[in-house]
Amino acid sequence: DRRPRQVTSVQFVAHAVRLPPRPKAAALAGSALSAPVRPQPGLARDILIVVDEDSMDAASGLVARRAVERFIDRLAPTDRAGLATIPRLRTSISLTTSSRDIRKEISRVITGTADEAPGQYWIGLSEALEIGRNDESTIRKVIERECRGTYPGGVDANCAREVVAEARQLALRTHARGQRTVDALRQLADGLRQIDGPKTMVLVSGGVPAPETSSAYPRLADAFARAQVTLYTIHFEGSRMS
Repeated sequence: DRRPRQVTSVQFVAHAVRLPPRPKAAALAGSALSAPVRPQPGLARDILIVVDEDSMDAASGLVARRAVERFIDRLAPTDRAGLATIPRLRTSISLTTSSRDIRKEISRVITGTADEAPGQYWIGLSEALEIGRNDESTIRKVIERECRGTYPGGVDANCAREVVAEARQLALRTHARGQRTVDALRQLADGLRQIDGPKTMVLVSGGVPAPETSSAYPRLADAFARAQVTLYTIHFEGSRMS
């Protein structure tokens, strides 16, 4: 949120480690996570690529798929990678050394399906979030803009109420979307605990709105710490949540 944050703890996680043999299957977020066992454990990484489908439109999704494909091409032959989509987790998620299999999964990613029908008024997302926080200056500005000329003596009271109600509904839907996204990330982290050693998660997103509950981020951080997951983010500016 462009505010300075205090660093409370720092942990170095080395990825160049010698990994023990892995189980052939483990549960991940209520799904089947399959990871082939390496005949001779060596230097390798386990990487889960996560695409936030609801945060990007169709055009950004196409760019995202191409970026993920380039990322896959740069992995070492012994690296295991998989693909997951949020907030709707798939029934099966696998980690594999086969770049061909991962590319097939990438081709199935569909973004832009969560587009909502436009409302009656032109209310920006940032404006809706401010109105949801009862920011009086934003409320006055949007009402003046949207309800100007609707009543001979000034602003129509019905229009003003409708504008505020529509903005608050948009804010509620946005926070709910953020909650679903954070919950899905936490489920993935909980599932990754089944795999020994450090893991890497690469989140491809157009932005995650603030969730409904203030405890969502601390719970997510705890889940990542327990699973030894290091999170990297590829953010697509200009997407729905930018």
